[in-house]
Amino acid sequence: MRFLISVLIVAMMLMCALLLGACSSTPQKTLKIAPVIGASARASNAGVADATAAQPYIVQLSAAPLASYAGDLPGLAATNPAVTGARSLDLNSPASRAYLAYLKAQQEKFLASLDAALGCTVTPAFVYFYAMNGMTVKLTAAEAAQVAKLPDVISVRRDMARPLLDSSPQIHPLH
Repeated sequence: MRFLISVLIVAMMLMCALLLGACSSTPQKTLKIAPVIGASARASNAGVADATAAQPYIVQLSAAPLASYAGDLPGLAATNPAVTGARSLDLNSPASRAYLAYLKAQQEKFLASLDAALGCTVTPAFVYFYAMNGMTVKLTAAEAAQVAKLPDVISVRRDMARPLLDSSPQIHPLH
């Protein structure tokens, strides 16, 4: 059974690699990615095939994400359930919609400064608002180091596949 699961996982990983390879052949100018860069700049080349190749990086921005926003900006009410007293995060509340609009505007400003710093138009692959405020963009190692120095950037981390941990209970026969 474990062998079958291992074969399925390898097959899925190969399919993902093929899909990513097919998607990366777009004619748009893309940015390149490198290892972890940021406040704790630990540059490691482990797992990096080519430092000049574009890689996906997760850029975390300084504004609080929707789930943890405590209401410290004038005119924007808190959305954090621990502060509002709600049982859960209400994504459709007026406060959530207003703060999401604020985050989107902040991310647009950041993208403009990113474009100016790198000298090209950057299109995020993913944007994050709810549990983290940030985005995934393709960068080279040098570009990632440059992005880490921009205002409002908390960290720039290379996005990479990580192995799944087998957390299933292990049953050991009694001897």
